[in-house]
Amino acid sequence: MANISRLPVPAPVRRAVPAPTLDQVIAARGYQPNYRDGMDCPGCGFGAFYLGRQSAECARCGTALPFAPAGGAR
Repeated sequence: MANISRLPVPAPVRRAVPAPTLDQVIAARGYQPNYRDGMDCPGCGFGAFYLGRQSAECARCGTALPFAPAGGAR
């Protein structure tokens, strides 16, 4: 059997990928309304919600909205 020398394997080339801008992130995920106290439903315009632990549900049409992050912009 012949002795085969092993050639070094070159490391993969890593290229810097630029982070997406805020406009690109928003365009990719689409419109996502969040529940804030005192708001009207984006589906039917009614102002009463059933509040759960992680979301609010419109009392009229049943549209579910996640809660807005605390301290978020209005």
